[in-house]
Amino acid sequence: MAHELQSLAVPSNAPPIPNHPPSTQKKQNPFTPRNWSRRRTCIVGVAAFVLVAAAVGVGVGVSLSNSTSRGDTGSGQWSPASNDFVFDGQGITIPPSNLAFVTRDANIGLLYEGSNIFRFVSVNMPDLTGIIDRTAYSGRATAPSLGAFIFPNVFEIDNALISVSQMSGRVVRPYCISYGASPRHYQGRGIYGEGAFRELDYVIARAGNLGVRVMVPLIDMWNWPAGGAFTFARLATPGRYTTVLAAQRAFFTDRDLIDEFKSFIGFIMNRTNTFNGLRYGDDPAVFGWQLGNELGGWNRDYGIGGGFQVAGSWVLEIAQHLKQNLRVKQLVIDGVLGGEDGTKWPSESLTSPNVDVITNHYYSGQDYVGRITRDGRTAARNKKALIATEYGLAADLNIEIQLANFVADPSLSSIAGSISVAGALYWSFRFQARDGGFYTHFESGTFYSYHWPGFDGSISNRVPTNGFNHVARLRDASLRATNQDPSRVPWPTPTPAPVILSSQSGRLRWAGSAGAYTYEIGKSTDRGSSFVSYANVSAGMVWRDDMAAMYTDAAVASSGTDDVQYQVRAVGRGGAASAWSRAVSASG
Repeated sequence: MAHELQSLAVPSNAPPIPNHPPSTQKKQNPFTPRNWSRRRTCIVGVAAFVLVAAAVGVGVGVSLSNSTSRGDTGSGQWSPASNDFVFDGQGITIPPSNLAFVTRDANIGLLYEGSNIFRFVSVNMPDLTGIIDRTAYSGRATAPSLGAFIFPNVFEIDNALISVSQMSGRVVRPYCISYGASPRHYQGRGIYGEGAFRELDYVIARAGNLGVRVMVPLIDMWNWPAGGAFTFARLATPGRYTTVLAAQRAFFTDRDLIDEFKSFIGFIMNRTNTFNGLRYGDDPAVFGWQLGNELGGWNRDYGIGGGFQVAGSWVLEIAQHLKQNLRVKQLVIDGVLGGEDGTKWPSESLTSPNVDVITNHYYSGQDYVGRITRDGRTAARNKKALIATEYGLAADLNIEIQLANFVADPSLSSIAGSISVAGALYWSFRFQARDGGFYTHFESGTFYSYHWPGFDGSISNRVPTNGFNHVARLRDASLRATNQDPSRVPWPTPTPAPVILSSQSGRLRWAGSAGAYTYEIGKSTDRGSSFVSYANVSAGMVWRDDMAAMYTDAAVASSGTDDVQYQVRAVGRGGAASAWSRAVSASG
């Protein structure tokens, strides 16, 4: 069955699935509302060291001295970790995309795809580079275990990327390159997770195949399960730094750490994608390389809700390394936040010719449009593009939609003097699980992740209560950003057809379809000669590790008969249906 699931999800040399043409709470800091589930770095020492034990672990690969020095082009020795996991995409080939590189006009700061201005409204899909919401999550409304970290498989990656394509997202942002114990990308000097990189190979190649570009953040400021600057420092310079803050600050100033980071970046940029054969630094499916996520934190004074000023020399050096030494063809995107007052970018981020894009995050529900207008003016004055790499978690959803509409409509930003505003990425969406239902992520309070194509749920079921209308409004903004009239674009047909995974005694589970709003269940009592529509269930159900079935045929379950067959198909929000699944018997 796993074989069938893989082949249905991604046929070899699969053609692109095109976009459908026209026919009040305060954003605080590493451990409050939105951040409690993501950023626990500056919590007291005990919690920090518990995290390190989970994230760093014990090195298990053969550690080879990296022969590169002072952070050169990453051509030195390296070793795959000896206990590495194996990504499930073996045997799949994906042709290189026909995308053009997105570039910045250095005279005005606008982004272009060829001769056309490039704008987008899309989403963060954090779990694309590591799922933290799968282990022991049933019935729980709190943050996931810090030690839980696995990679998505082919089906899940496809479900995520096809969903972004269906919403005309154009760009997707997964979470950061990971650091720590296996199966993460960086596990120590010269010890890299080949399975993790093969998974990233697939994400990039398949995204380009679908007409979607990937923004790749190179490191996290915080020690989420992916690991961040602290974990990197502990792995690269064992014993040198014993506190989170010391390691985070040193990441930007310690020559050994800077050189090791540059060497690792060199390895990444020079890697040849095992699915499409392209060097990472030469692949237009990569939208850009973000120097990191929320580097320096939110404010200038480190503490509960703070951060520190990132050394501008670090930004200059890393950006120059990418553009001049490694000669990447994609955008270089700064990862230092402008902060809530829009003044936290180092001057070097604004003036370096090697930095194409500056970024900020918009939380707390406080005048998102006013803040992005101010930040856009800063970008325009310095001939940079500006991207809201995260926004959301507002009690008043209209505040979020106003930002999305502002980014989507160039006339609004032009009038405001912030024409350089190029994109916005909503925080956040999760995709469907390999064994049925959606992953979900708890943020804080009543905030949970959204799911495509939008469902109204309940907090007790870990689904936002407002998803149906909110996701539709985000989709409308995505379409307007690509010069499409939402009223003329039908909701997409779900794809691919579902795959029934189990059906014993009428208890059905299936791997779903991107774009599914409901599932129709067909039932045959004449050994498959004919089927009748028997039931319809919502596609918005949430994955649980104790979920016995997504649908139970009570008559069959109680009688024990197995002389029954089932089919399932997905139905989209506009009524278009996928193909039917292969029929299976109630006996298995």
